[in-house]
Amino acid sequence: MAPVSEPLPALVIRAVDPYDDADMDAFQDVYAAAELAEDPTAPLYSREDGVSLLTSTSAGYFWDGFGAFLDGRMVGESMLTGGLRDTLGTARVFVWVAPDATRRGVGTRLVRHAEDQLRSRGRRVAQGQARIGVDRANGNRQFAERMGYVLANTEVERRLPLPADPVLLDRLAAEAEPHHHAYTIRVEVGPVADDLAPS
Repeated sequence: MAPVSEPLPALVIRAVDPYDDADMDAFQDVYAAAELAEDPTAPLYSREDGVSLLTSTSAGYFWDGFGAFLDGRMVGESMLTGGLRDTLGTARVFVWVAPDATRRGVGTRLVRHAEDQLRSRGRRVAQGQARIGVDRANGNRQFAERMGYVLANTEVERRLPLPADPVLLDRLAAEAEPHHHAYTIRVEVGPVADDLAPS
């Protein structure tokens, strides 16, 4: 593990303006660079997706975005979201740091800032999400644990480039077949069928 450089006392964290091109260009650049540094094949949300989330007013969730600026340049960012109708004590925190600004305290400051913002909204539980288990992201779990977070749920992400090889699909179907005898596989096109709607 690389040593941590001196913290950044001049770091300024402020809300990003989703209607400001410079803010949203920088927001997208930091997000994309951080994601691709961990996984060069990571699927990315678009800049327009970010603007849409941060300007959303009707989806039953709040979305707040913050940038961490050093000498006027965004070097990190956070997004906070939580329900407005239920799970009112919980929210989610996403943090990204530009690859050339890691190990300098930016992520720590962003997490603490996010927690302060969530407390001001009455949220008592902050949930984070981090890529773990691959060489590029091994530090994420240690960072989260240093910040006081504990692993509570693990999701496995698998990707299959399209078009898929039919031989591979047949092999995968054969491997899965013994495990789904208690299930019925149905293909539905259009609205959900009446017998499925209640569940």
